[in-house]
Amino acid sequence: MAIARHPAPEVLAPRLRLNASQKAVLGSFTEQGVLPADYAAIAPYFEGAAKQLAPGVVVAPSPGHTEGTQVVFVTLQDGREFLLIGDIVWAMSNITDLKIRPRLTQVLIFDPNEDRSAIKQQVRALHELSRHEPDLV
Repeated sequence: MAIARHPAPEVLAPRLRLNASQKAVLGSFTEQGVLPADYAAIAPYFEGAAKQLAPGVVVAPSPGHTEGTQVVFVTLQDGREFLLIGDIVWAMSNITDLKIRPRLTQVLIFDPNEDRSAIKQQVRALHELSRHEPDLV
């Protein structure tokens, strides 16, 4: 939403790397429902499956919170691994306790709404991943 409503899209657009889904839904987050021309001209950076962006950096689509949501897996040179999950959940306790956001949040905050079924599956998968890979941050 912050990207879609940025006051200077001409400044931000040249720096953006959006996947096809992110670009497709960007207009739904604008206040007028119209995608600024600067954003419309952006070619999608990648589509569909996971993609290696750089050595040790992989991005993968994980729609649910929003259609274009993705996670980023990073392996540092020293072997430490990180999974950046954005705001699929708001706290690590959501993953350990298998909790998603309250339904009221959907009504009050999200427009368009999250895909609660997808979020539940993602939280379950993250829970299992954290149990089986305790060194993954």
